Amino acid sequence: MPVSLNVENAVLQFKVENGTDNKGKPISIGYSFSGLNPKATPEVMFKTGNSLATLTGKAAQAVYTIQKSLLVNA
Repeated sequence: MPVSLNVENAVLQFKVENGTDNKGKPISIGYSFSGLNPKATPEVMFKTGNSLATLTGKAAQAVYTIQKSLLVNA
C-alpha cells in the first residue's frame, strides 16, 4: 500500500553559544520560530536559521527543523 507524506507545519530552531559555565564548558541557548512555510526547501531553512542567528551577534552552532506531517494513502 503506497503512502504519501504531506508536511503540514514546520518549526525552525537554532542554537548559539551563550558563554561558558564555571567549569569552562560552553552554554548554548536555543531559539524557535513557528509558522514557517512547510514547503520550504532544506537549503532555505538552513539559510534562514543561520541568518536569524546572526541577529543575536553570534553564529549558529546548529540549525534544526521539526515538521508535522500527515500520512495518507496514495
